[in-house]
Amino acid sequence: PPHATAPAAPAAPHRIVFGLGSNLGDCRTQLRTAAHQLVRAAALQQPRRSRIYLSEAVGPPQPVYLNAAVAGVTHHTLPQLLAIALRIERALGRVRTIRWGARSIDIDLLWSSARVIHDDTLTVPHPGLLLRPFALQPLLEVAPKARIPGSHKLYAHHPCASARISVAEPL
Repeated sequence: PPHATAPAAPAAPHRIVFGLGSNLGDCRTQLRTAAHQLVRAAALQQPRRSRIYLSEAVGPPQPVYLNAAVAGVTHHTLPQLLAIALRIERALGRVRTIRWGARSIDIDLLWSSARVIHDDTLTVPHPGLLLRPFALQPLLEVAPKARIPGSHKLYAHHPCASARISVAEPL
């Protein structure tokens, strides 16, 4: 058809880190299922999973969050990875109602070795990464040499990387 769009060309291989969070339902199962589906759907090579971290919720009063990170090397572009994450969220019952509200699953693209992106639909690295130990510390477990774009400084040297946070168990 004349209006068909060509599929996006594969990206050069790059490391991606997804952040996962859950505070509704069987959170551990949600995190583990999301991690498994991300590895498969994003065709992650050399996959790594962090431990599960516990954190207070950001936003309105709600249950404690369980957080984790999943990393790997992929050929998918960042917009393709966002689409994969959103599809997995929907399949696991995520309903978007209240900003920063409780959720069965939340999947964010935290960091990529490929590039920085900031547009209306996607910002990578995640804009709150340096403010949220529950996102940064799991990231550092799976990508300990990740650098802050534009500064060449390791995320591991940022004060948020050493903030006290509870660790529950392996993902």
